[in-house]
Amino acid sequence: NLTLDTVLARNRHAVGKIPFILPDTTLQQWTVAQNGLTGTRSIVRAGDDLRVDQTLGPFHTAYGHLGGKAWEQDANGQVLRLAGIHKMDEISDAALESSQPAAHGVSLLGMVRTPAQAYVVQVAPPGGRREWMFYDAASFQLVREERIVEDRREVETFSDFRSTKGKADAWHVHYSDGDTENDGDYVAVSIQRGVTVDRSSLAVPAERVGMVTLDGPRVTLPVSVLADRVVLHAQIAGKDEAFQLDSGASGVLFDRDEAVALHLTTFGGGTESVAGKFHISRATIPLISIGGVQLHDVTVDVAPFAEYMEQKTHLVGLLGDELLHHAVVHIDYVDGTAEALAPDSFVPPAGAIAVPIVLDDHVPIVDASIDGATGNLFIVDTGADRSTLFSGFARAHPRETTDQGLGDEMLAAYPFFNQTGGVGGSVEVRSLQVKDFHFAGYTFPHWTFDLTQGQRSFEGDDYDGLIGQDLLRNYDLYLDYPHAKLYFVPNERFKNRWGP
Repeated sequence: NLTLDTVLARNRHAVGKIPFILPDTTLQQWTVAQNGLTGTRSIVRAGDDLRVDQTLGPFHTAYGHLGGKAWEQDANGQVLRLAGIHKMDEISDAALESSQPAAHGVSLLGMVRTPAQAYVVQVAPPGGRREWMFYDAASFQLVREERIVEDRREVETFSDFRSTKGKADAWHVHYSDGDTENDGDYVAVSIQRGVTVDRSSLAVPAERVGMVTLDGPRVTLPVSVLADRVVLHAQIAGKDEAFQLDSGASGVLFDRDEAVALHLTTFGGGTESVAGKFHISRATIPLISIGGVQLHDVTVDVAPFAEYMEQKTHLVGLLGDELLHHAVVHIDYVDGTAEALAPDSFVPPAGAIAVPIVLDDHVPIVDASIDGATGNLFIVDTGADRSTLFSGFARAHPRETTDQGLGDEMLAAYPFFNQTGGVGGSVEVRSLQVKDFHFAGYTFPHWTFDLTQGQRSFEGDDYDGLIGQDLLRNYDLYLDYPHAKLYFVPNERFKNRWGP
């Protein structure tokens, strides 16, 4: 018996607003309970500038935006300036707040009686995230929000509404994604509006100093290159350990059994999904020594992980951003060597092809194109054996991802989907040969990819695919996260296959 515009207008009236004579500011303090840990969250906002700090157990993180630029700080104190590559939430928010929401994929579905009597508004703009907003039928406050994130349905419920200087807030928020380990509970302690805010409280925090140290400006790393995987030989508490150098890893993943053997204290617990679901907790390793490189007091994700490279090399984890954020790493796939270079003295090699990257998810994201169709969100992944196209890119570009023959031949010869391994399990893929693949200034004709079959937790939101070792092995590769660049120098493999 109501229209979409009426429901949204009544919600705006129910929320209210502070008087225009007061500054547009807020200070909030919350208690947090999530993943078996407790802590606090503080929020400072002035106009469009925002800073959120959260302490959960012994771990502190923060995020915000200042002067129109977003940033985040992880549990290791690393600060990233974000380019804003993920647009789904932004598109959905803009559609809901527009003056003509119905023209942007927003619709009133009707009313439900449970879990609360509420009007349900669906938000499904092109390119946006699919969401459902539940507006209480009596108060018109937003009491529930559901959204699809990868292959999960995330649900937030809002209650205990209180007004502060004319604007209502929910003082209790509960989060769930279907795995009870991940449930989160947020309770407001205080909410102030229209108050004076110290601008320094909105500043981007300083990055932690000294997490990674090098014995010199150029340090040879103890590595083995096995089947084009770069294995770092490290020491932890006097014990030899082996990590895969994985630019596709946003942090350090460490095997749970090895954490027990080293008597590491783990904190919290939750369920995550990549190639499958797995239990994850956190720990801090006081020192990881990789030859002349040391990582100090490193927060790591602890999960089941054990893999053997040949029979003698037992991998205990993946090491990515925590090293690459602080040093330029050079990989020579032909000679089977690697080195870490001090960023402040690094000079790019002569004749190298420079490729700019963004690091919003702590992984290097680049542009690439297939038969003229450009994808802006390919991950350069030294941990991927084969380059991979994600199902979303294939759906968006059906002509450019029509198989050129070899993929169909391989499927006919082996009429089952192949599987590629990942953290937590495996993912179904099939071979796909494209007409040409353009990357790093060169066109690779009739390149063959693995094509995923729609496992969203592995693909992630928005991403187009992975550029793996099958291509990277043809270069001397310089991973220069500190200057947001990758450098490619064609090696002998490249020259033997494609010429000088």
